[in-house]
Amino acid sequence: MKVAVIGASLAGLTVARELANADINVDVFEAKKDIKRFACGEVIRTGCYGVEKPKKGVLYEVKKLIFDFGERVVRLKVPKGVYMTERDKVQEWLYYEAVSAGANINLGCVGLIRKLRKEYDYVLDCSGYPSQSYREFGIGKVNKIAVAVFMRIRYENIKPDGNLFFYPYSDRIGYTWFFPMKNGVANVGTGWIVEDYRYPRFDDIPWGKSRVLKKGGGILPVDRARIGRCTILRYGNVFLVGESAGLMNYILEAGNHLAIASAKIAAKSIIEGRDYEKEIERVLGAEVTNSKAFLEIMCKMPKSLKPVVMNVLGIFGWRFLTSRTLSKVFIKIFNNLREAKEC
Repeated sequence: MKVAVIGASLAGLTVARELANADINVDVFEAKKDIKRFACGEVIRTGCYGVEKPKKGVLYEVKKLIFDFGERVVRLKVPKGVYMTERDKVQEWLYYEAVSAGANINLGCVGLIRKLRKEYDYVLDCSGYPSQSYREFGIGKVNKIAVAVFMRIRYENIKPDGNLFFYPYSDRIGYTWFFPMKNGVANVGTGWIVEDYRYPRFDDIPWGKSRVLKKGGGILPVDRARIGRCTILRYGNVFLVGESAGLMNYILEAGNHLAIASAKIAAKSIIEGRDYEKEIERVLGAEVTNSKAFLEIMCKMPKSLKPVVMNVLGIFGWRFLTSRTLSKVFIKIFNNLREAKEC
């Protein structure tokens, strides 16, 4: 059996390693020439869906997400196993794990699905957003996107204490963030759902005058529609994995753990002959669906009620996002609150 993987980020490297460990021939095609030159995404949640703690690049365990709404501050306690990492070192670790297992990784090489799907038994699109499937076939159409820019900066007197800071905007759906990484270094940035063609710039980052060590940015899918008879997860012998399939925690704009988890599910589906779409829905469906619904509520919720909604998430945490029953109850309550406020 031969499998082609497009993209050598977290999802692509994970699925390549898993397949190679099962003695399946794997060729990875990555357009970038440097395996370390990927966008932000330093926070990785482990201990769920089979996602393991990286063996290299971990800086510290995250304790709380602090959302500062100005007049009110919400502290969201996170489950164990959420880590701040140095993404370039995690990339290196996964790269050598995949190569050691026997995967063939081609850097500086663009993989075209149109060609690869004829030469390989399976093609796994792990290219992120906008995906290769979208570029070639228009599959995975997105109705809304979020755009973010970030910088790694020198910031005097900063010492990580396990807290990550978010400053939500009052006039748009998005936030500025401040993530301490290690002594004297922080990851800072800003991003929002683009609705008025106003895209974030580096000048929008409040700490932009600090000494900049690195700059970057990215586009994230916020909503995704189905195209014809093709679902967002698979068409023919092509699997969409991670952000290519719109697998995100939409309220936190976090996708690393879902990218790795979907990569593991894709590999297992090929090795064991399982239905990839059904496995994704069974394992990851609740978090993806609930976070989308939660984001829609936040988009419509009056400014004064947004901290209340976040407080509920702070109390129930990830149980709210992964429980279909609990989420249905609170989504109904939130909608009633919003309607009562509008009246």
